[in-house]
Amino acid sequence: MTKSIEDIHAYNEDSWQELCWAISNSQGEFSLVLAHCNSVSLQHSLTEKLQTSCPVNISKIVLDKSTQRLYKTIQAELGEEYPQALIVFGLESVKELDAVLKGANQVREEFRKNFPFPVVLWVTDEVLQKLIRIAHDLQTWATTIEFAIATNYLLEVIQKTSDKVFTKVLEAGAGRFLNNNALDLGIGSPQRIELELAQAELQNRNIAIQPELEAGLEFVLGRDIGKTLENSLQHYEQSLKRLSNSQSTQILEKRACVLYSMGLSWRTYAALYRNEYEQACEKAQNYFKKCTTVFEQANRPDLVSNFINAWGEVLQRQQKWDELEAVSNKALNLHQTYPHQFRLARAYGFLAEVMLHKSAAIEAKENAQKALEILDNATSNSENSLTKKIIADLEWERSYHRGWYLFTLAKSQLALKEIEEAIKNLERAKQQTKHQYDPELFIWILTELRDCYFHQGKYLKAFQTKQEQRSLEQQYGFRAFVGAGRLQPKRQISNPGLALTEKRGTVAQEIAASGRQQDINRFVERIGRHDHKLTIIHGQSGVGKSSILQAGLVPTLQYKSIGTRDVLPVLQQVYTDWVTELGKLLAKAIKSPYLSRRQEEDFQPIAVNDENFEVAIKAILKQLQKNAEHELLTVIVFDQFEEFFFVYKDAKQRLIFYNFLRKCLDVPHVRVILSLREDYLYYLLECNNRLIDFEVINNNILDKDILYYLGNFSPADSKTLINNLTKTTQLFLEPTLIDALVEDLAGELDEVRPIELQVVGTQLQTEEISTLVKYQERGPKEELVARFLEEVVNDCGKENQQITKLVLYLLTDENNTRPLKTRADLEMELEVESEKLDLILLILVKSGLIFKIPAVPDDRYQLVHDYLVPFVRQQQSERLIAELEKEREQRKLTEAKLNEVLKQQLLEARRGLRWKVTSGIIFGALAIFLPVLLIGQNNAQLSSMSTKSREHLRSNRDLEALVTILKASKRLNQWWSFGITPETRMQVISGLQDVVYTIQELNTLEGHSDTVTSVRVSPDNKMIVSGSADGFVKIWRQDGKQIQSFKAHNKKITNLRFSPDSKQILSGSEDKTLKLWDLEGTQIATFEGHEEHINSFNISPNGDKIVSASEDRTL
Repeated sequence: MTKSIEDIHAYNEDSWQELCWAISNSQGEFSLVLAHCNSVSLQHSLTEKLQTSCPVNISKIVLDKSTQRLYKTIQAELGEEYPQALIVFGLESVKELDAVLKGANQVREEFRKNFPFPVVLWVTDEVLQKLIRIAHDLQTWATTIEFAIATNYLLEVIQKTSDKVFTKVLEAGAGRFLNNNALDLGIGSPQRIELELAQAELQNRNIAIQPELEAGLEFVLGRDIGKTLENSLQHYEQSLKRLSNSQSTQILEKRACVLYSMGLSWRTYAALYRNEYEQACEKAQNYFKKCTTVFEQANRPDLVSNFINAWGEVLQRQQKWDELEAVSNKALNLHQTYPHQFRLARAYGFLAEVMLHKSAAIEAKENAQKALEILDNATSNSENSLTKKIIADLEWERSYHRGWYLFTLAKSQLALKEIEEAIKNLERAKQQTKHQYDPELFIWILTELRDCYFHQGKYLKAFQTKQEQRSLEQQYGFRAFVGAGRLQPKRQISNPGLALTEKRGTVAQEIAASGRQQDINRFVERIGRHDHKLTIIHGQSGVGKSSILQAGLVPTLQYKSIGTRDVLPVLQQVYTDWVTELGKLLAKAIKSPYLSRRQEEDFQPIAVNDENFEVAIKAILKQLQKNAEHELLTVIVFDQFEEFFFVYKDAKQRLIFYNFLRKCLDVPHVRVILSLREDYLYYLLECNNRLIDFEVINNNILDKDILYYLGNFSPADSKTLINNLTKTTQLFLEPTLIDALVEDLAGELDEVRPIELQVVGTQLQTEEISTLVKYQERGPKEELVARFLEEVVNDCGKENQQITKLVLYLLTDENNTRPLKTRADLEMELEVESEKLDLILLILVKSGLIFKIPAVPDDRYQLVHDYLVPFVRQQQSERLIAELEKEREQRKLTEAKLNEVLKQQLLEARRGLRWKVTSGIIFGALAIFLPVLLIGQNNAQLSSMSTKSREHLRSNRDLEALVTILKASKRLNQWWSFGITPETRMQVISGLQDVVYTIQELNTLEGHSDTVTSVRVSPDNKMIVSGSADGFVKIWRQDGKQIQSFKAHNKKITNLRFSPDSKQILSGSEDKTLKLWDLEGTQIATFEGHEEHINSFNISPNGDKIVSASEDRTL
């Protein structure tokens, strides 16, 4: 109340009598009473008095802050039994209060009809004002009864709250940050509401409070991390000003407490704003130092012990080793005097870092081991008394500080050349540290680990570690550019020791800062419209379609409500088994924690096979319908949709998807987004009343209202992007450099390719080019791109660099285009070990330089963008290119001549051929290897292999002869081989001809309807088993008669084996399973466990063990 009240007690007694009378006189009929009081505790005490003194049975309800409908909530709480009167608390805590009051006003007649009893709503000033404004009709039905609060009571609320907060912070020390929830001041909590009401009421009454009490209030307000750090610091500064210069212990303790909180705010600021990291750390260090000094002035060494580690932590970040050594030694003494094992371990951790940077590796190792030993003992002891606080402390110590100690130990071991032990500890640090607690520490761990693996020649592990490092650097703002990779959504540090506010998923800053935010806004607008159920995003390769979806649109939608509906985004990027994948993604999305409207039951996806394909699709459509009924708007995003056409060559297979898409668009509150390269748009034309009737979009899937073009950046957008990135990272670029760079990138077309900006920007950061002068020395962009490529090549290892360059070169052609090539194509051109080629291809794909395009029967590879072609071709030396091209031409001429000779001779010798393998395998082998018969490396080896082949032939070992001579043929494909003599070449050719003319075809096994992928002969030589790409297995006799045929797998057969006794067959497949069958085609067992398709397997000689290998790199 704003007016002065002389006798608060008498006034409230009168109001209480009036409320009691209103309740008693409204029995059996609805009435509404607004009890107006700005103190939650007074509301509860008055209600208790009513319940004990009023002759009516009164029930009460406390509204949750998530309440959305007042009438429905009351109805649900009461059930079938109605009370004589009802009192409702908590309206002031409801998050969506406006919507709740508006809804109550709209159904006010339902209150009158269905609630035959008086309803009392406790309201504050704010709630009452909103009732008058938003629910005026309902408010006019009500009787309002006022209650007053004494000024002394309001002051007491502030005093008790601030004293409690000071006490808890002093007890906690420099450990986990006590947020408002830990202080019972969370949003919507009674104590917070009480404090806010007391503050507002005092302001209304123009009551000035004493400086010390105001200092306490400002301190409490400063700890509200729901606001900005700047706001918190302002409150702390006001608190510090209002604390007197008294030397009393109590005042000094409070001053130190405020100083610590100011230091913590600056330490948090340093973690969040990398561009001001050093300045913020220095301010934090100064405040922590002052905090320690003031505690010492108060003669409170116990409190110095509580807070001193915060000072040491910042000194460690600043690498001020001499000061850190002094602080660490002081901390050791204090933590031994005032025992606290976790803090003692931290002090030893500080000393370990100091010793390491003083090149005292042995002492560093000893201190790090001591820190780990103390932590482990403290952890073991603490587990016997698991309070909520101890559990949280343990989790923080294990997931954060333990990582520090292991990291320091590993660095000391590296200095002592204990490499293997160092790697083990780095791996432990990586596994046990949560990167969201301290991404900088985690990145340091990954950097050391990557270097160790690289120096050991474990290039794949090194590269994977580097990729993880780069990704985290981008996500946490350490790295401005990401090269050819995809942008990821931004992450925020969530270290429990920092004063952090919880933030929801954010759009990647690169997208928000570059003008793409406008595109995201347009997507959101389209999603909200009923006439835009389908959107097709198209653009050139490299414009950032996947990035804007993955790092922009999806994070935006995850926390978005459109109208009254939460949005449920589902992002799909894999199409080899699109129905199963979509089912899994939908199930995962439904369980997402950001949804306020949860399903009653979890959606369980159905594994897809030929029998239940339609069942799985129906299940997905049914779930989409359920989503709509649960007030959800489902957005299904099919990214990189061009890959769908690579996988499904058959129109019938594509029709299944189109039918699903049509039915999706018929489900209310479902939106679909397809994203694909613009050169694949024409594939969608088959939807226009050819394969399917798309009436819902007027059979015009490429309508201008459906298509959304995503183009390159304008120069202005590019400058905005670069400028914004320098504000949030430690990368600073001169304005003149930015102007020159954008002009260089834009070129004659006056637009900037996003991928080129990322590639060039990455190299600027790597080489620390920040000025125009340095750019002119190290540039222009062509040089930077070339060095970017060189870095990726170096990731493959020194011994693999030349091969890597040639792989990239072979993915280009003389027309400066990007041909698609299979792994077999590349292997034909380059005689290289399979493992090396696999390593190189994997690194190039993961680095973003080349695409791996799923296709049947073999995946294909392609350079990621046209603009890289000239850079790739320029990197090769003229000598190597000339030799490679000369060999290509030579192969073409030789192939033509040799094929002509062989064709004639094969026709003449057809009747005399004795073959023990199928003609299909022979001719397939010839087609691969004959083109390379005049290229080789070693005359002696080739001569020896030719001789051995003839020996096998004379011994009637025809198959061994064929394999040996084919290997000799392949060796001629070595690109680095020169000087093979004509005699050696003819010897290999003659050997191959001898084998062909000698072997006769016994039988041709025909019957498969798809590519044959595996063939095996039984150990007793009586049967042959074959498998094909469609998952079928067939068993044959030697005379060519088919014994059995059955569907073994839903995907391609990768390998087959007979059991040693020839009575069972083991099959492996791309469906990630092994299956054991008898000769009748009856399944005996299924072996599961691999996460990728199975490459190879074998059976032990006694038949009771199986070993298998998979693409997931496991046995």
